[in-house]
Amino acid sequence: MSDLLRGGYVLFGVLPTGAQTLSIMLNRATVGSHREQLLRCEWFPATDSEPQMVVTMECLRQFHGLTLQGKMTTYDYYTTLEKLTDNLGLSDFQFLVKDRYKSFMRCIREWRYLKMLKRAGCGHDVDHRIGDTYPGELAVGCPACPNPKVNLPEGWEVALDGMKFLYSLFLAIDACFRLKRHLISNDAKDLGLVNGKGYFIEDAPFKAYIKNVGDQVEMSMCSGLAALDYVNTKYSKGYASTGKGLVVCARHEFVQANGVVDLQKGERYANMDYCLASASRHHHHKLRRTLSYNIMCQFYKHLHECLHKLPKMIQLRFVCQIMYVVPKLHIGGHILLCQLLFSLSFLHGAGRTDAEGIERAWANMGPVATSTRKMGPSGHHDTLEDHFGSWNWGKLVGLGHLLHRRLANALADAQEHWEELEDFTRGQEDHVEEWKQMIKDWDQWVEMHGAPPPRGQDEYAAWMTLRMQPTVPNPYEVPKSGLNEHDIHLQLAEEDHQRSKQGDMPVHDMSPSEFVLCALDLEETQRHIQRGVKNYRGQRSAKEQAALVVRRTRVLCDIENLCLVQAVYTPGALQVVKERAQEPVIDVQSGQPKLEPAELIPLFLPSALPPAHRRTCTEGIIEVEKHLRNAQCQSALDSLRAHLFVHARLKQYKHLHVRHQGVTTRTQGIMARNEKQIQLDAAKYNAARGALVGLTDGNEDEVKWHRLNTADIRCIEDDEVKGKCKANDEDSADNAVGASEVAQGESSSEGNANGEEEDMEEMVDGGKRLKSHLQQTADWLLIAAPQTAVRAKWCKAYARRERFTKEVLLLKEEMRRVLKSLEHLEKLWLTRTAAFPGDDGLSEGWRTYAYDQAAQYTCIAGAYRRLWLVKPATMTGEVFDVDEPVELEPVHEDGEENEDGEENEDGEENEDDMEEEGMEGEDVE
Repeated sequence: MSDLLRGGYVLFGVLPTGAQTLSIMLNRATVGSHREQLLRCEWFPATDSEPQMVVTMECLRQFHGLTLQGKMTTYDYYTTLEKLTDNLGLSDFQFLVKDRYKSFMRCIREWRYLKMLKRAGCGHDVDHRIGDTYPGELAVGCPACPNPKVNLPEGWEVALDGMKFLYSLFLAIDACFRLKRHLISNDAKDLGLVNGKGYFIEDAPFKAYIKNVGDQVEMSMCSGLAALDYVNTKYSKGYASTGKGLVVCARHEFVQANGVVDLQKGERYANMDYCLASASRHHHHKLRRTLSYNIMCQFYKHLHECLHKLPKMIQLRFVCQIMYVVPKLHIGGHILLCQLLFSLSFLHGAGRTDAEGIERAWANMGPVATSTRKMGPSGHHDTLEDHFGSWNWGKLVGLGHLLHRRLANALADAQEHWEELEDFTRGQEDHVEEWKQMIKDWDQWVEMHGAPPPRGQDEYAAWMTLRMQPTVPNPYEVPKSGLNEHDIHLQLAEEDHQRSKQGDMPVHDMSPSEFVLCALDLEETQRHIQRGVKNYRGQRSAKEQAALVVRRTRVLCDIENLCLVQAVYTPGALQVVKERAQEPVIDVQSGQPKLEPAELIPLFLPSALPPAHRRTCTEGIIEVEKHLRNAQCQSALDSLRAHLFVHARLKQYKHLHVRHQGVTTRTQGIMARNEKQIQLDAAKYNAARGALVGLTDGNEDEVKWHRLNTADIRCIEDDEVKGKCKANDEDSADNAVGASEVAQGESSSEGNANGEEEDMEEMVDGGKRLKSHLQQTADWLLIAAPQTAVRAKWCKAYARRERFTKEVLLLKEEMRRVLKSLEHLEKLWLTRTAAFPGDDGLSEGWRTYAYDQAAQYTCIAGAYRRLWLVKPATMTGEVFDVDEPVELEPVHEDGEENEDGEENEDGEENEDDMEEEGMEGEDVE
């Protein structure tokens, strides 16, 4: 009795309904320590010895669930408890509540860490202590990713070339600058708990490595890579960390163990190298890897060289093949060469992987950024570790529906794209085998140069040069059809430089080529003003009128300056100007000479001069204009093609997705701007062609460029037209144009099948649409390379079909791997029950928890198995056995039946079309 009296305590308790004081009696003699007695009551003590505060485990579970799901901060939750306790805030007890806030934060942090240890089974390992936990052991792994020790079949290393993609590891890398941390506290004051055992890298080795890394000056050869612009200057003043680098599995979005790193000065390569290597060490070194990064075209160049400089503990063994790609949404901002070399759409075995899932992981962590920004280093990491773990667990329990939905969609769309490829192939049979061989050769070249390069500097430089300059033709690339304006500019500038070196100096400070270039630039400015004045609707405001006057004034000044140089190179132009001034246009109303707007004043280049005056031009000036006018025609056509493709995609997007007024208005604005550019391109082409006709004294036969009529300005593949043709085909099969004809750009008549043009009467009511020159295979707009343009489009259609074929096989293999991984986890927990054979209460508790964990994985696997055996209404094909591995046999090229009679199936991904169509034109800005 005396022991019970001496054990009396008054504690401060935090409950889900508020805070209160608790009077308790603790038995010091036989029941155990104070901490053990409190824990048996499900009260979590704030300290191990002589605790003055406890938090109920019910309260801890409630806050843990709210912060992981709703991203509620500790401050908001504790303030809510204060309000529940005393909403007036007038009692003395309210000040006691505020004084316990830090103690509550400490309880939360310990609770999170203990939960991570418990769920990872660290308490069930009798061979080592908690401090001996391995790096990354507390992370929730992805059950669908390949793991040779767990879920891969025997012989996976020697799979045939056509099936090696099934055992590829897809990793995505990216950085987020929202997860900053202020320069607050230090490691001595804020000791870490997890510290490399979960998702973040080990802190001490990384800091020792990063101290020796200076600023990395990286020159980008690609346009629009903002990550390189801020590689060393991402607003680092006052921050200990300017963001986080992350590695996830690209297909299932699981954050990788030891795959998160702090960024100190922007998105430096050193940090991302360390992050990638640290995460990769947990995967088998023989697994083929596909690495995705939004700046991969620059990042991969020195990747192997940099990885060899990392600490020994995380250095990679380069046995595996590495494929480098850019995520599908980001690749549109890269130049054309990058789009061809780093596209997931053209990578053998990538399926429908888009590699954009890492952005969803960042979006989930975004709301946590504000509450963690002013934490200490370890508290900041431990909080993020908990949220990353919750994200991974959510992905694990949702994998069943995710994979099932993906497979159903892939199978449902496969037949449609199979038919589209067959339609496109009609009329191209003579070239199909050649194009298939090109695709095969290209895939082999990519596979070969995805292997690790030599270590020597010279060999490495040669490997890089070969990587950027393929020795085999790219089947998806449309070759340049001619020199554009920039090419001619460079060529003329080099010729001027050579003449200057030889002592042949120009007679004016402005060389002949510079004179013509200035005149063409001025002509382009006039064209923009004309189009703006013509298309303007309504009354201009005073501000708009002033802007127009300023632009016209500048043009007048430029024309005056141009006339001074014309006196040197084209003196006949001054005579024409003088003659024109003597015959002014009279205004009917005022009877005075009418002032001509600046944009309508002719510049009188050699092409606009009469033959007699043209003979007075300086030698060579006519040839310069002829070269530049040809280049203008080529550039205008390239730009026109690209904007017409954009026009078709915008129409399809508006038709399928735009419903509300606000979105409709924005979409119409985008389409209007694109339409304006189409008009400018057409006007530029016609002006350049007209100038060329003038230089030949009106003989159009000497000009290779055809006349561009308004009816010709239509896209080569308008999906809305194709959809209408299909609808009309069902209503009136005799009058409709088949979808295959639109896809191939060929007429149904025998003459057009041979590439001959045929006059057709447009019959809109009857369902027939006149195909413009742009829609014909032998279209003059594609005359520079008609067959290569069709070949590129056929190869892309073939690649779309192959993506779905590979996607179906990948999904079936991933389903099998998920079940194998869950079975492995179940067996692992069952083996842990044997480590505690005793009959005492503690051993019984250990065994009970292990059995409970094993039962959870059994239930998850059973639910997935039942879900995957149910065939949805949208799914075609036979139900497969999810426990059997995919046969290790090569995939047939044309989707013909395999030995088991199952037909390969494929399909299309919505965002792929827009990406591929954008590659038809020049570099994407």
